[in-house]
Amino acid sequence: MEVPAPAARPRAARSPAFTGPIFEEISKASYERKVLRILGGALVVCYTPDCARWKDMLAALKGVSHDLAGQIAVYRINVARPEQAQVLPTGMSATPAPGFIYYEGGQALAQRQGLPFDVRVGRGGEPLETSEEYQKRLRRWLRSAIAMKNLQLPEPK
Repeated sequence: MEVPAPAARPRAARSPAFTGPIFEEISKASYERKVLRILGGALVVCYTPDCARWKDMLAALKGVSHDLAGQIAVYRINVARPEQAQVLPTGMSATPAPGFIYYEGGQALAQRQGLPFDVRVGRGGEPLETSEEYQKRLRRWLRSAIAMKNLQLPEPK
């Protein structure tokens, strides 16, 4: 009597705990595997390397990536390259950068174009906060936005 061959097992989606390096650069080729096939959450940050606003928030993004390591995968993708921008969900464009897309279970749940706020400045244009204070504010917003699965700013009171 012939024993039937075991059925092929479907590839399981990966947990974000096994995503590899912190704040990893991904490409169009790795996007599906690293973002769309994981069970947990993933934040994809779209950037262009020459964008000053991207450079302003880089430290905050690295900090959030370290804070959430093993819980939420945080990736970055260079959308200055047209082939990379093709992975963006409907309604999202490569500009303005940076852009944020929060995925859970492979589904885009929230997205935002541009930074949530700028550095606080006085009437004469002088900065009212240090770079470190700005980074802390951005980091708090990112952690809160990810926790709430909402990348928008709350309405002013």
